[in-house]
Amino acid sequence: MQLINIKSRNFRCLKDVTLPVYKLTTLIGENDSGKSSFLDLLDLVLNEKQPDDKDFCQVGTEANCIEVELTFKPDDIDRTVVESFVAGDGNFHVRKVFSGSSTTTYYLGQRFVDDRLNQNFGRLKAGEFDSLLGELGIRYEGEGRLNQEIRLELIEEYKKQCEVIEDWVEVPYAKLREVLPKFVRYTALDYKDPASFVLR
Repeated sequence: MQLINIKSRNFRCLKDVTLPVYKLTTLIGENDSGKSSFLDLLDLVLNEKQPDDKDFCQVGTEANCIEVELTFKPDDIDRTVVESFVAGDGNFHVRKVFSGSSTTTYYLGQRFVDDRLNQNFGRLKAGEFDSLLGELGIRYEGEGRLNQEIRLELIEEYKKQCEVIEDWVEVPYAKLREVLPKFVRYTALDYKDPASFVLR
């Protein structure tokens, strides 16, 4: 996937910065103007690193949380892999929020207005599931005993008529790890052995 946009809030000197990214993007500027910080930011998000205390932009005596949003444009091959994460604009948006020692990951996707529908129904116990179906006014009128498979079919059919909105959806980073691109740092100090950076 092609990275097409980076948004940063409260990461070092990148307090509130948006950087469009093209197939060839060159960062030019004075020393300490933030060029390396963009690369460190990508390293932080894509390689599951944790920020240091000095990475947080200080406001007064308190440090704000670091927020990063990366936007990727999937090609036809990538789209089949990330389809469930693609937003209405056809892009894949990932957002990470670092706050102290905790990190939360989101993707921009669709969720139901009725928050009761934004859950893993397979984890519900039979009694909990039946109670939810009753709350939603879903009745089973078929023959035979109501089982988990039928409950899931009923809820999936019900969800087809429910209103959805586009919003940030929290997701474990492990679910995104396999679909996000790799980020490899290569600096001028690595000229002696460039082959060591080739991924096999």
